[in-house]
Amino acid sequence: MNKKVYLILEKAVKLLGTKEDEKINVKISDVCTVSCQDKQIQNKIEHMQVCTLDVYEKKHVRILVALTELIELIENDMPDVDINPIGENQVLVDYEINNQKPVIQWIMIAFMCVFSFIGSMYVIMAYNNDVGTIEIFEKIYDLLDIADYSEMNIIEIAYGVGLALGIIVFYNHFGKLRISDTPTPIQVEMDKYEKDEEDSLIAKLSGTSKK
Repeated sequence: MNKKVYLILEKAVKLLGTKEDEKINVKISDVCTVSCQDKQIQNKIEHMQVCTLDVYEKKHVRILVALTELIELIENDMPDVDINPIGENQVLVDYEINNQKPVIQWIMIAFMCVFSFIGSMYVIMAYNNDVGTIEIFEKIYDLLDIADYSEMNIIEIAYGVGLALGIIVFYNHFGKLRISDTPTPIQVEMDKYEKDEEDSLIAKLSGTSKK
């Protein structure tokens, strides 16, 4: 019987609950991924209880679970198991109440879209006004010897289409369509923010953050 067990730890995991929850039993399967050729051993380890969270009337509960705690828990019950940890040496467990309704989420998304659209429109208009875009277009029409350029607007249309296409190419998104599989700039920045947030929370909970 193969008793080699792999514990794969991420930096942070999220647990969702409801308002009715008073206590949450955190199992090993909640904080890490367990892999073993012997599925009975794997199943037993996954259902071992790590701790119990008191979440009564709390929207957020965060704790740190050290890898050493998991190893000690497993070895106390199964001393002949060969444990091989992979990844982080501690994991941030983040419990929160999942009480947002789909309607509220859609309203928030719609509000953010309108807010972003108005803000972006204002920034583009302010930029065009600062650099004198209209004067530049007039000079281009004069260079092309187009006398009645006030009714043509060819360059303005090309500028607007080019601006929209440039934004689509840069952000790699048009609705659900993607130009390539590479992450978008927004996704990259969001990943950086999430990693920084997790590092800050871990440092705060472990008492190593600088005052």
